Amino acid sequence: DTTGRTGWSTAQFGFPLSPFAYPSKLEFSYVASAFLNASVLRSSGYNPFTTFNNSFSSLQCSNLFTPTFTLPSFSFLLPDLSGPGTLVGLVSAFDNDANSSLSVIPGQAPVSESFSLNFTIVSGNDLGYFSLNSSSGELFLAKFLRAGASKLFHFQLNVSVRDAGLFETKESFATVTIDVSSVANLTLSFAAASYNISLFEFSPVSTIVTTVFASSQFNDTNVTYSLLPGPGTPFFALDSLTGVLTTSAAFDFENQTHFTLNISAQDDGFVPSVAFTTVLVTVVDVNDVVPALVPIADVFVSSNTPNGTLLAQLTAIDGDASLVYQSLNFSLS
Repeated sequence: DTTGRTGWSTAQFGFPLSPFAYPSKLEFSYVASAFLNASVLRSSGYNPFTTFNNSFSSLQCSNLFTPTFTLPSFSFLLPDLSGPGTLVGLVSAFDNDANSSLSVIPGQAPVSESFSLNFTIVSGNDLGYFSLNSSSGELFLAKFLRAGASKLFHFQLNVSVRDAGLFETKESFATVTIDVSSVANLTLSFAAASYNISLFEFSPVSTIVTTVFASSQFNDTNVTYSLLPGPGTPFFALDSLTGVLTTSAAFDFENQTHFTLNISAQDDGFVPSVAFTTVLVTVVDVNDVVPALVPIADVFVSSNTPNGTLLAQLTAIDGDASLVYQSLNFSLS
């Protein structure tokens, strides 16, 4: 309102876009009232931009628009086994209030201050895997990621962007989805393709036969072991967590000399990896059977029988099947 202001016109309030450009939504009534309320107008004939009181340093524009993400949702693909500092992607936004404030210096035209948006992760980052640059919107991995071990192949973050209005701030939200791609050649494998074990017959039940072990490249998965069905399965027990193989029966070499066991291992990855191995158990014979003579008929010897004459052939039987124990020695007692 310029009524009563001698010599002032709307042009002298600096409203025309030339030579000074204001934000497109800044209306003349807003500018005029700000100038008048600040009591910075001087007498007729002076340019108001050159006659500001030194105490009036800045003029705040109206914060008319809410900052807007360039997409309602963002999707990124992250390779498994990525390390801290890996750039996941860029979350971007814009604000139509391109110039949020005007700096006013006595004797100079108003100059727009630097405009900024502030980005924040609102939720979905409880495990702390991600960090968001508050100024640039760059999303980074904050710590080493092994999705196969943690079963985290999908993340969803809620993020916000807030403008920098001095008297009023506005905020909007978007979702960020991160999918983790699996990495090849991280297969589970046993420490040995096969195990050859010797075990004495009649060993007590629960005797430890061996311990099988399987792991992945980073040895950070939980592995479950299983004894696969087979002829020897009823005679053994396998701890599914430790891989310790024990006997569940006493073995007799004369009845069974070998056992072949098939064992599997499976990790707890999102897509489980499986490995197999074979355990060959050889039962070692012990001298547990007393040899027995085969009865023979009475032997009659006539007088004057020469020395060295064969009188009878003694035989004996040893129940130990091992050839070592089948070598018998005979003697007179």
